[in-house]
Amino acid sequence: MENQNDINQQQSSEQQKEIFQTYTWQWFFAKEAEGITASSAGVEYSHFIKRHFGMDIDYRRLIIDSVKELAGNVRADFNETSTNDLVSRCEEIRRRYLDYLDTKIQGDAGIVKTQIDNLLELERLAGNTARETIKITSIPPVLGLIGFACSLHLLVIIEVIPGAADFNDTLTRLASEYGNLLERGSAELSEQAGGGEAAKDHEVFKNLANAWRLLPNKHGL
Repeated sequence: MENQNDINQQQSSEQQKEIFQTYTWQWFFAKEAEGITASSAGVEYSHFIKRHFGMDIDYRRLIIDSVKELAGNVRADFNETSTNDLVSRCEEIRRRYLDYLDTKIQGDAGIVKTQIDNLLELERLAGNTARETIKITSIPPVLGLIGFACSLHLLVIIEVIPGAADFNDTLTRLASEYGNLLERGSAELSEQAGGGEAAKDHEVFKNLANAWRLLPNKHGL
């Protein structure tokens, strides 16, 4: 008969196995879409985003895995050097974005001005990275990378808006453009890869595209 320690260890092992299996790129994007759609603007949204993009997991591996898997599904090549470079830049953006969320201060005019300047610099980096990601190859193999890069760009823009209101129009435009691009790419993926898992992947990206389109309304635009 198993003792309690053995049972606890087995349960812990099963829980760790379940968590490890859950952290796939499909899970990441499905959870992002779900969280954006379900959360209200303000504190609830901020808590979700900070938690989802700040977990102790290997984001780089998730995105690289998505590129390899999708490229295999559509039997397409991808530029590994360019892909690795863009994923590294996305990771830099993600870390800097989280650093901002952890340290932003309201009230002190000088500090706020510095923060806005830093955010504008990060927005330029995120925008350039998103644009380069879209252009590196045909869309289906890099849908995961596009999803990551464009998500980060939209998140940074949302933080920029309180100090630079002209970005309201930018968020409205890009939430629609990025959403349309992602949905179009997911339709191409489904056509090229056939049914089965490709149909599930198509649904994941379609839901994320729809969530992006909600962002302007959620933030009162």
